[in-house]
Amino acid sequence: TVVVTVTVGSFLMSPVYEASSKILVKFGRENVFNPTSPASGGNTPLLFDPAREEHLNSEIEIFKGRNLIQKTINELGIKNIYPTIDKKRLIPRPWAKQLTPLEKATLAFEEELNVEAVKKSDVIEVTFQNEDPVVASQAVNSLIDAFLAHHLVVHKQSQQYSFFDEQVTLLEKKLRDSEKKLENIRRENNITSLEEQKS
Repeated sequence: TVVVTVTVGSFLMSPVYEASSKILVKFGRENVFNPTSPASGGNTPLLFDPAREEHLNSEIEIFKGRNLIQKTINELGIKNIYPTIDKKRLIPRPWAKQLTPLEKATLAFEEELNVEAVKKSDVIEVTFQNEDPVVASQAVNSLIDAFLAHHLVVHKQSQQYSFFDEQVTLLEKKLRDSEKKLENIRRENNITSLEEQKS
């Protein structure tokens, strides 16, 4: 009976396809340590980051965030990913009927998405399941594109901020130098009054 039930159920079930992709998290120069001791071999750089696991987990959480998921859904279209989204209740909860199609699709997408770090590496594996193999692969590709765009914006902004910080430091140094020059001129010329200082 068990064998017959499982066999019939297997034939009646719709096939589910899984698409996957891997992305390498590359650490920046701030995580490279150059040893100076002779025993270290000279100038061989070593990757040193005590918070490496936290960095990977942060990237994984960004992947799982609803912001990127909803961007992916909007780009591919709700009906393309879930053609029957309006006909069935995806979540057996009292408030499920009040959800919009986008919210229902987001919850379903979260259930079918799996993002995890590959052990002993800096690689993140992203997998997505869907009844349509083309949609599954498109969803993974679109999600990764959204992640890379978000990643680029975040790091570009941090670079811009560091540039402005450097400029502020330089201008403050110039200001201090100018103030010193002004003070030296006042001392050399015995300037005490505001009118003489102006002239």
